[in-house]
Amino acid sequence: MFVLKNAWRAITRNKARNATFLIVCIAVTASAVVGLTVLQADEDTRTTIYDTQATDAVITPKTDGQGKGKTAKPLTWEQYSQYAQLLQANSIQFGAYYYETAPASFQGIKPVGGQGEMNLVGLSDSTVAAKGPYGKINRVQGKDLDYSESAGDAVLVSQPLAEANRLKTGSVIKIADPANAGKTVDMSVSGIYEVTGAQAKGPAANAVYAAYATFAQHGFDKAGQPGDKGRDLVVGFRLQNPDALKRFTDTLHKAGLSAKQYDVSSPSLEAYQRSVQPLHDRSGKIRALLIAILVFGAVLALVWLIFGLMFRANELGVAITIGVSKARIGWQMALETLIVTLPGLLIGLGAGTALCPAAVRSAITLPGIQQMPAAALWRVCGSGLAICFIIALLAWVYAGTFRTSRLYQPIAVSQAPGAPQTDAADAKETA
Repeated sequence: MFVLKNAWRAITRNKARNATFLIVCIAVTASAVVGLTVLQADEDTRTTIYDTQATDAVITPKTDGQGKGKTAKPLTWEQYSQYAQLLQANSIQFGAYYYETAPASFQGIKPVGGQGEMNLVGLSDSTVAAKGPYGKINRVQGKDLDYSESAGDAVLVSQPLAEANRLKTGSVIKIADPANAGKTVDMSVSGIYEVTGAQAKGPAANAVYAAYATFAQHGFDKAGQPGDKGRDLVVGFRLQNPDALKRFTDTLHKAGLSAKQYDVSSPSLEAYQRSVQPLHDRSGKIRALLIAILVFGAVLALVWLIFGLMFRANELGVAITIGVSKARIGWQMALETLIVTLPGLLIGLGAGTALCPAAVRSAITLPGIQQMPAAALWRVCGSGLAICFIIALLAWVYAGTFRTSRLYQPIAVSQAPGAPQTDAADAKETA
């Protein structure tokens, strides 16, 4: 109790300096917790979270795949079927989604802008609505399409197309039958979708969407070949993870898919990389800032310790002179540092933990991200405790190595002018 009382008295004698360093401890600790948490989140997006991402694979012809600016031909249904059988033979699990576009002649329907071709797009399932030829479509009126094999003759039209032709949900539109010249197919508008951005007046506004079962039922899938004008076929393979994507790519290349003519990409992984890129960019700045904060905190800790010890020589000398042991004095001085640093560490840990969720959410919103990873918290706690005890140990060592001879420096006595000079032997003899 005596040591604690003396330590507290010594701290209160320098309230401003100790309070300032307490605030520094809190700020540095909280910054370390938040910084390491964000860096850990960034590392997770590159490793564990990335490795578990569901992946899709799309095969697209390269622009200069055949040289001289010529684009390779899109794959056909027969080629896709062969590759699917090859994947099954190599025990690569996959699912599939697909869409196909075909030019269509709509009777009594004017394209948006008064010109341009109109296309019918067949979608395999609801997930393709976000991956179609003109980007994501959002239904704003009516009902979604029925993607089952028994799907009726229902279509989705764009808002601009509906407004230009006074269409609404339930309206019937006629499309020229590709299999029977002179005949038409009646299709009902089940819903209206929204077109955004620069595509509002382009091909996206003139695209009519149907379930692929409807698309194929009326022969639009056989009216031409992929690569013909207005025709496109895209098949996406749903894979388990990025590692499966690599196996998928290697298998197709070994089977003869030309890497020069065709590109195997993953729209889902590309979207994932775009979503985490802001976190990657921010983590680089946070890493540099965190290093600067830690160096700044270390320098301030050293300055605080030096200022706390350098003017206490007389106090230590008096205590030793009256019989207080150096061990007890060292314990008191170590306790003085711990009274300031440990509360700063604990409060900083609490503040950093409270700030972590908001800091991570401001950088990224992604399922699986740990907003308060225990690993970062334990690292800061362990490092902080080590630093606190190192500072305390330095204070204890200072007291333990203090020499009382420093208190009794020899004083030079000057002689009066004209006085006879005496040498050291005379002074000793006189004494």
